Amino acid sequence: YSFLAPALCAICTLICLSGVKESATFSFGMACLNVFLLLVFSIYGSYMYGDVGNMEPFTLPNDEAADGIGGFAGVLRGSGLAFFCCVGWDAVCTLRHAI
Repeated sequence: YSFLAPALCAICTLICLSGVKESATFSFGMACLNVFLLLVFSIYGSYMYGDVGNMEPFTLPNDEAADGIGGFAGVLRGSGLAFFCCVGWDAVCTLRHAI
């Protein structure tokens, strides 16, 4: 049994109960911590394990065998799908309040 999960829930509840300004400050601080840790691990990983030889060739191959769309067009197709999935999730969360 882990006592960490209930303790973190209690701490987050107390922060939310303390007020909107304190909750926003805590949320901003946690977001900054996440970005900082992401940068630290990215820089460390690229310094320790990065290889410039992996950048050659820097173009995406047209892989027509998979689904007919490869290369940069495939990247655009995937990013568009991810964007509209996130927009749909936001709409579901917004409509939840109206139900």
